[in-house]
Amino acid sequence: MNKTSTELTAAPTANKAMAIYLAALGVAGVAIIIVTVAKKWGYYGYLGGGMLALAGFGGMVGVKKQGGFGIVTCPQCGNHGQIQFTKVHRTLQCAGCNTWLHGAETMTVVPATHQGSAFEFWARVPTSPHLGDTCGACSAPATRRVTVQATSGAATAVALGAGIVTTYKLEVPACSLHDEPVGLITDGESASKLAIGFNGLAAWQAFVERNAGASVPSAKTLPAKRAAA
Repeated sequence: MNKTSTELTAAPTANKAMAIYLAALGVAGVAIIIVTVAKKWGYYGYLGGGMLALAGFGGMVGVKKQGGFGIVTCPQCGNHGQIQFTKVHRTLQCAGCNTWLHGAETMTVVPATHQGSAFEFWARVPTSPHLGDTCGACSAPATRRVTVQATSGAATAVALGAGIVTTYKLEVPACSLHDEPVGLITDGESASKLAIGFNGLAAWQAFVERNAGASVPSAKTLPAKRAAA
């Protein structure tokens, strides 16, 4: 194939299943509200019905705004992959040839010199990572080392009022202009699940080469808008 861009195509089976599911939620919510009025179930009946109706009909609005499921075709090798939210910009790596792509309804090969405003390119952090001596944000010679961190368990602790919060830290090279040259995330299972993110493709490539082809994290680990489904 070896093109530079391709258009998304629809995923009718997945979209139909989602539409049926959301419609069923909305109808169920309305039905509960009607029964609540007839049976005088009170507050909890209205609350449950309202939540279901909101989830169903609100979900339909969200799908219309952000797009449903679609199929990405890699312009380099022709590999197919399914994504959600076709109208939302995403950055992902082809599972077939490892080419990085970005875009919304049109997916384009990421230029080698690309520098984004967010951490778009992710790699697993090995046990003893080789971080080099250049800033992860701009590739300028590093003048210092700064600490970046990822926290797991915080949401559970807030929800339950108790829990174990674990903080993972990593010292990385940086120039004088960038206090957070890279991102750090974890899926909360262990330090081996840490992933490091870069806003430039060149910096990501350099990290992967220094660390013997460090793999790209799974969709479970990646931030939602960066995940390939």
